[in-house]
Amino acid sequence: MNEANRYAPPAASVTDIDAEPDMPMPRAINIACWLLWLSLVVGLIRTVTFNYLQPSILLHGYLLVSTVIGLVIGIGIMYWFTWAIRGGRNWMRWLLTILWALGMALIAIAWSTYVELINQGMIAPIVLLLEAVQFLMFTVALVLLHTSLAREWFTRDRF
Repeated sequence: MNEANRYAPPAASVTDIDAEPDMPMPRAINIACWLLWLSLVVGLIRTVTFNYLQPSILLHGYLLVSTVIGLVIGIGIMYWFTWAIRGGRNWMRWLLTILWALGMALIAIAWSTYVELINQGMIAPIVLLLEAVQFLMFTVALVLLHTSLAREWFTRDRF
């Protein structure tokens, strides 16, 4: 009776593989997400300033409604952006880069009109300052998302 059971399952030694811990989210990505949220706040301040402090624009109820609707949509989109970035979605990093490049192309196309509006005094200096701050925040966030550590985190093997 010392012979092996022909019907027994094959024996194999099974050991747990020591899995490396998942790479923690770099601080640059956290800062980039906060900068994106702050740029939304600056954009809201810019919109309110442009809509309500310009002498050429009459205050109407629809301006308030459209500002609130735009804010709700903006919060939803920004939540989606930051949720995907914090989740390590590399495609969102590239989508933000493409949207930034399209925005730069639009600025370049409409630059002469923009300068004319500034020269005619239709855009207040505070609005220009807020637009510059918002642009700078978004650009810095984008640069942070493309640092080598962030790039490594986005392209890491998660499985």
